[in-house]
Amino acid sequence: MPHPARLGEPDECELHGLTVEAAMSRFTAHYNQAVSAGRSQPIDVIHGFNQGIAIQVSLRNFLAEHTDKLQFVTGEWLDDNPGHTVVYPDKPLPAWQESLAGRVVQFCLQPKPTTRIASRFARYGEQRIRDTVDQLVRSGTLEQTTRNGQKCLVAGAGKAG
Repeated sequence: MPHPARLGEPDECELHGLTVEAAMSRFTAHYNQAVSAGRSQPIDVIHGFNQGIAIQVSLRNFLAEHTDKLQFVTGEWLDDNPGHTVVYPDKPLPAWQESLAGRVVQFCLQPKPTTRIASRFARYGEQRIRDTVDQLVRSGTLEQTTRNGQKCLVAGAGKAG
């Protein structure tokens, strides 16, 4: 994969200050517009790091699910800057809400027990569900709460920095 500087000025997609849902929607629209227009330059996705970690984690998980449609390089690897990710588009992407992470977040707009989450998404496999939920919790996209004395997860604010 060539270095972005060798491909000309990268296209930029700014996601600061958005919720995870809004950021992922903006990214997929931006990405798919670039693909449909035949643009081949990389997309430099600016998501932030400190408060933008929820977007960073969600974006990179989504990209990792779709390596058949794109390539990407983390900012840490590229230039020691974890606040961005460079994406090399190839084929159109589905909406983020169609990914496992997106579906879990949408399902958890109201508090849900982890057993109900596991049951709802069982076709993805127990380990993949656990990994996805753990990443969403670590990033702050899902928050732990208690409802009727039962531990639950609910979609949090997930604000970017």
